[in-house]
Amino acid sequence: MLRTTMPILIGMAVLGVVSGTMLQSFEKQLLIYPSILFLIPALIGIGGNLGTIFGSRFATGIHLGILEFKFSNPIFRNNIIAILIVNIIIFLILGFMSYFIINLIGIGVLSLTNVVLLSFFAGLILTSALIPTAIFVAYISYRKGLDPDDTIIPTVTPTGDIIGILALLAVIVLLL
Repeated sequence: MLRTTMPILIGMAVLGVVSGTMLQSFEKQLLIYPSILFLIPALIGIGGNLGTIFGSRFATGIHLGILEFKFSNPIFRNNIIAILIVNIIIFLILGFMSYFIINLIGIGVLSLTNVVLLSFFAGLILTSALIPTAIFVAYISYRKGLDPDDTIIPTVTPTGDIIGILALLAVIVLLL
């Protein structure tokens, strides 16, 4: 397991540093809207969790021999649909909760609509990118004879950090 995960963990640690550097490069823009700073950890945390949940369910299906890498497979399709439904619900709730908390704290400068849309669309982009990432990693791992459980989570989590930051910044540019 160590032989399998160590190169992945080292590579993903580098990606984690890259995501922090990207976030720091947008510091001035983010300080204009301090309420967005409240969204970042929750967005990438929840996105990473959803990606790893999907990946774990996917790996379990592979181990049980009930999952094929085809959208026509009901387990494959239903896992994707389920994670997208959960995504919609969670990121809408995150938007509403964030708005109310940032206004309670007194740093809210964005409207409820903007905060909810930022959360929703950034979360949708993030999850939509993590689903194929988890599928790809699971497929490659399976084909190479590696345990997908050992490769999906350490790959999806830092990938989610980078994609989450990029998705949020893209939605900021488009909405604000």
